[in-house]
Amino acid sequence: MSTLVFLEHHEGELQKDSLGVLGKAALLGGDVSALIAGSGVEGLAAQAGKYGARKVYVADDPALEAPSGDRASTPFSLAPRC
Repeated sequence: MSTLVFLEHHEGELQKDSLGVLGKAALLGGDVSALIAGSGVEGLAAQAGKYGARKVYVADDPALEAPSGDRASTPFSLAPRC
């Protein structure tokens, strides 16, 4: 089983609720990955790994800084960071 958890963040910190979901997914077993999207979020990838993500996909782009209807559809590529 593979699971992908979208991690929410605010002001440079991953949100506790998102990390809780990531931890629960890791307890279920299987291949658990996380996705962090935003601007300046590259440094959060290592923290996600501590909560059970085997892979962390980071979409770090200034266009993703403040989500809106237009920006939410901005295409980006994902590459594992850890």
